[in-house]
Amino acid sequence: MMTKIHLRGLSVLLIPLICLFLVSSCKPKQEQEQELTATNTYSDTASLPSHPSAQTEQEESADIPVETHDIIDYIGVEDAVRLRAQSYQPFTALSVLATSFIRKKDSLRSAGRDALKESEKSIYAAILDYKRYAESGKLADEDAPPALLELPRHVGNTDSSFSQLPDAGGASFFRDNGNFFFIGGAPFVQKVVDYDSITFQEKSFTDSKGNPELRFQVPDSENVYYLFKSIMHFKKPRIKISFGGPVAVYDGPPDEVKGIGSIIHNFDDHIPVVFLTEDGLVPARLMYYQVPFTEQYRCYSDYPRFVFACNENIVASEILAMYIPYDDHRPKGCAVNRKSKWLWTADIDDDAIPDIACAIGTFEGIQSDALLEMLWFVNVNGEWKIIDYGNEPSCT
Repeated sequence: MMTKIHLRGLSVLLIPLICLFLVSSCKPKQEQEQELTATNTYSDTASLPSHPSAQTEQEESADIPVETHDIIDYIGVEDAVRLRAQSYQPFTALSVLATSFIRKKDSLRSAGRDALKESEKSIYAAILDYKRYAESGKLADEDAPPALLELPRHVGNTDSSFSQLPDAGGASFFRDNGNFFFIGGAPFVQKVVDYDSITFQEKSFTDSKGNPELRFQVPDSENVYYLFKSIMHFKKPRIKISFGGPVAVYDGPPDEVKGIGSIIHNFDDHIPVVFLTEDGLVPARLMYYQVPFTEQYRCYSDYPRFVFACNENIVASEILAMYIPYDDHRPKGCAVNRKSKWLWTADIDDDAIPDIACAIGTFEGIQSDALLEMLWFVNVNGEWKIIDYGNEPSCT
């Protein structure tokens, strides 16, 4: 069975504790969009080398078409396969426990201070158990997810995106083994910012060597929800767990357990990423994965999120896609050809044959005439295959 694609989902350990907190339930609250922050070192005076086409902040947003172009009817991946690709049982169990506790705080307070303290103590112990489990390396031992090219992605009867694509030719960069990860980029890439709590000035981030860097995230790509499980299985990186503060919500107190609202999975091992831009390749890296306990809503929150970093001065709208190699097979360049404002292609191995294509469409939103959606394709042995999907959230 398949459902129309939706880009939010989560998945835990310590199953015996679940029964303690599922006696009653409460209607979920709508979460408010959390300010983008990061936890690493920063410097107020650092500066980055200019990228060849670095734009001003006023030019950062992409040139989004305004007229209707209804060519995409993306259904998505079958539910069973999608869940296998994105659900992570250890965190799912913890999320169930923490969410149940957060939703029942008022009733626990009514039962007495001791009841609230004992429940919170149990959930906090589960959080620490998850931290130990994750840092032990056992997350890499979870069941294997399918590779991106193994995900059966479906379109509806009214889809005409494939007809917009050029002839695939005999491209050879993308191989059947799918030993890589791909994330569609602009206009869904966002710059991550942090502000001084006193001056409210934007802070500059630095890497571990003190070099200035910029950080980005992609909240509206389907593949983002498959990345953590894929990275843990194929790359098996060491991780360190840290905690994010309370998560602000739309209509009540912040969601938290003893001041903790999210889990931050910091990647100890260097995970190289390649940003694909019209000016070529930009080396980058994957820094951390932050996920809240409670379910978040796209119109009010940017969680869960992966944060990427690079040392070149580029803006979010320049990042057309992100390529994460799982072996030594990497792009040689990035020659972009904009066929029209609704389609671009990129040759990334210098053979003059397009390896990537992006079809751009619009759909009717709840309160907007036209919202943007995009399908990214890769050329595998002369055949175009869908590799990612993204859309603007339709909010009331």
